[in-house]
Amino acid sequence: MKNRLAITLAVSVCFAVNAIANTQKNARCQGVLSGETRERITVAAVDPATTFQKAHRRGAKMPLEVRCESQLWQTQHQIFTREEGGLQPAPYINPEKKQRGQIITTGNGNGNGNAYGHQKDHGKPADIEIKKAGSSKADLRTLPHEIPVVIERPEREEPPLNPIMVEPDVEPDSSQIGTLSLPRLVPQVTTQAPPTIMNFNGLDFQHFGNGHPPDTNGDVGRDYFIQTINTSIGIFRKSDGVRVAGFSFNTFMRQGNFGNLCDTNNFGDPVVLYDTFEDRWIITDFAFQVSGGGVVNPPGAFQCIAASMTGDPVSGGWNFYSINTARGLGDYPKFGIWPDGLYMSANMFDYPAGGAFQTARAYAFNKMQMYAGSPTVQVVAFDIAGGDFTVIPSNARLQAGTPPSGSPNYYVSTWQFLNAVGVYEFHVDWNDVLLSTLPVPLWS
Repeated sequence: MKNRLAITLAVSVCFAVNAIANTQKNARCQGVLSGETRERITVAAVDPATTFQKAHRRGAKMPLEVRCESQLWQTQHQIFTREEGGLQPAPYINPEKKQRGQIITTGNGNGNGNAYGHQKDHGKPADIEIKKAGSSKADLRTLPHEIPVVIERPEREEPPLNPIMVEPDVEPDSSQIGTLSLPRLVPQVTTQAPPTIMNFNGLDFQHFGNGHPPDTNGDVGRDYFIQTINTSIGIFRKSDGVRVAGFSFNTFMRQGNFGNLCDTNNFGDPVVLYDTFEDRWIITDFAFQVSGGGVVNPPGAFQCIAASMTGDPVSGGWNFYSINTARGLGDYPKFGIWPDGLYMSANMFDYPAGGAFQTARAYAFNKMQMYAGSPTVQVVAFDIAGGDFTVIPSNARLQAGTPPSGSPNYYVSTWQFLNAVGVYEFHVDWNDVLLSTLPVPLWS
């Protein structure tokens, strides 16, 4: 703890020195700020531009001195956004807690904070336990082929986009920009992309599709390639590209005997993943009913998940689970395999037609319990505060190297920044799920 405190203090001092130096380099601000003013701004809790705006009528011209003070303050806190007339405070940023490389959000702008009742650090997770629906060892080649019923639903509207700029640590001397000699970067071809091993047709719309876009998805295992579309599954042999099985999601998920909409109302946004660490498969989509353009609630929406018992997806058997994405439709679900779990994200929307965006949500499932067919499976969930949208979990593969032991899953978003990505570190503790953490995002 003492070492961490010392490092923090050292970094803070370093930033303060760099911020003063960078501001003085800017020709526009040279000689504008006195030493006493710079010292005052260095310890200020609020951006001087914000203070000025509160004290003056809207549209008042900001003096050069205030703009330079704001630039110094924002350089020190690494928060930047520009509008005509000078630097302005960045939206949804808490200036009192801004640290380098870390954005502390103040909610999604509507005052609701975290939908789970947590605030800026996402607080304690939701501790969820889901029950196994059933298991099946049926040979999937024997499943009947049923053409899915064509269904459409209105797409949900994304929230307003209002990204900010993250500036580099060091600003170039504006007086030298015109004379800088920068090397010209010429792309170099170091090696040719390998040719494809096998080319073959996937599932067609006429016999397997039920809506547009098809949301095509697929993954490759030891012996098979599995393709998923809205709303069917195709299993193809890698050796010759022959489709050995093809069926609708309803037909497949019905093998689990869920007793909910996963048996009858699979709606799409499918994902298939091959777990290279455990030689297992995951196939998933969501299920709900629609009336008047809205999701019927109750029962709401379910995420339906099938986890293979072995590395053989055709005749090795499957375990089936589902989770109700409580309080809203979990739209655009995305999944990632990690050594310690199956990770998921979803954009949460209100149920009615045209329902508003609520929050992004992150889930982690105990994949080893799923593969083993455990009667209950641990699930950890966080609602992501700050209005972030489409936050995607990492998907690791053995061929690319195993993540270090204890490494969190990295969720990435491009929604909040113009020139950087937000990175969330989702750490799960399966021994005590309430110790699981999802800190505020870093930017990179």
